[in-house]
Amino acid sequence: MESNNPKIGEHLSEILPPDIYAASLPSLEKALKGESLSFERKVRSASNKIKTLHFRVGPYLKDDTVDGLIVVGVDISRLKELEKMNTENQALLFQKSKLSLLGEMAGGIAHEINNPLAIIKGKVAVAEQSIKFLKGKPPGMDKIQGNLRDISETVDRIAKIIKGLRAFSRDSEQDPFTNVAMEEIVQGAVNLVSEKLKSKGVLVQIIGGRIDQIVNCNQVQLEQVILNLIANSADAIANLDYKWIRIEISKAMDDICIRVTDSGPGISPEIVDKMMNPFFTTKEVGAGTGLGLSISQGIIENHGGHIEYELYNGNTSFLITLPRARSGRRAAA
Repeated sequence: MESNNPKIGEHLSEILPPDIYAASLPSLEKALKGESLSFERKVRSASNKIKTLHFRVGPYLKDDTVDGLIVVGVDISRLKELEKMNTENQALLFQKSKLSLLGEMAGGIAHEINNPLAIIKGKVAVAEQSIKFLKGKPPGMDKIQGNLRDISETVDRIAKIIKGLRAFSRDSEQDPFTNVAMEEIVQGAVNLVSEKLKSKGVLVQIIGGRIDQIVNCNQVQLEQVILNLIANSADAIANLDYKWIRIEISKAMDDICIRVTDSGPGISPEIVDKMMNPFFTTKEVGAGTGLGLSISQGIIENHGGHIEYELYNGNTSFLITLPRARSGRRAAA
């Protein structure tokens, strides 16, 4: 905050910016009654930068009588930046530890389940081959063959979920960026929770998504972001009569846009103001993915994009914008 070289006896309203003076007036009045106090205010400098100032206010006594005020303002903007960075790093480390534990669990699950799945798959194949050698077509054979196909498809779906879980939960921070179709990323996230959402009566719809809608990215990290938004939506609409989540993929100039909208009526302003803060959550302990919107925001910004909340056609919506990859072909992983 630039100084006007104030003189002794000049009124504070002539020294402080009007908005700061108005916001600080209650504190100044307390100081005039003999109290000493401190507070912080955000101000916009002449260079249009937002700064945080810490004010210390105390009474100026003359013959044991309050004759004025002593006001000291210190620029603590850098300190606030460091505090924010420290909090964000703590949140990231906390998230990594949770994903590490999840990865170990997923690895154990994969080992214990993949072998039985392979046996089931093999038995189904043997049964299907045996049917081909039967003479004639016994009654009910169409139903038996349909059941075998269902079993085989279910085994494949379980194997895909386990594979996706292992990929989702591993530490992918050092993975190189590759060109991936956005629809593939969204579908990978949806596959992980499709059965859970179906059991809760939540309809999920993916709109758009073409082979030329390519982003250069860390695929695992973007799947984590999409999954987090889906999980947040599912929790928010759990008690509604109509439960749906719509994921729209589109192109806008040189960007790929992903809009995740649900049937909720929007987020209250007091939550909107805080929901991007590290560790902020409205969920009970143990609920949700734990990724958090603050980390999701960091991932998107690391990809050169941005994420924002808005009320879209009266519904809760998050819009992710990412730069489109220059090449339309997928890079070799």
